[in-house]
Amino acid sequence: MKRVIARKFLSLALALVTLASFALPAAQAAESDIGGHWAEGTLTEWISLGLLSGYTDGTYRPGGSITRAEFAKLVNGLKNYTDAAGDV
Repeated sequence: MKRVIARKFLSLALALVTLASFALPAAQAAESDIGGHWAEGTLTEWISLGLLSGYTDGTYRPGGSITRAEFAKLVNGLKNYTDAAGDV
């Protein structure tokens, strides 16, 4: 009986920890990542506008390299391009 209760408690605790990690706001998670960066103000604005979504680990890596796909997504968001390309 004690084992069953312990397993259920452990499962519940793990589920709550997992959910809590997703509940952390992106801006708060990125605070240490972009805090003090020379473009912090612009990055914060772009995050609030939804232009930057960051990486799955909650970071934005402002000092890292940017891929062509990331650059294209950023430019499309800044220019409000939403239409898909037509067939060629």
